[in-house]
Amino acid sequence: MENAFEFDPTRDYLAEWELEAEKKTLVPKGKNGRPLCLAKCRDGNPCQAQVAIDPVTNRPRNQRCRMHGGASTGPKTSAGKRRIGEAVAQRNRERAAKRRTERQ
Repeated sequence: MENAFEFDPTRDYLAEWELEAEKKTLVPKGKNGRPLCLAKCRDGNPCQAQVAIDPVTNRPRNQRCRMHGGASTGPKTSAGKRRIGEAVAQRNRERAAKRRTERQ
């Protein structure tokens, strides 16, 4: 029985394999080149909005648009919870001081 595969040393098999893999994983792009959200909408069609971009890193946040990205679930660590508590307390103190000055 003859081997069906013949190795060609002049051929770049890795580059061909990577090109095929890239073709399979191509993500549809929007007008300005950003990927599309493609989350399933209520009408059953994929979302055509572009993914949300993080302004600091200038990269996509989580491959979803602003409508399908999900809201923050809040801080998880004790340090994060403490920081949020301090911010809320500071905001409450400022609002109370503002109300006191408005009454006078």
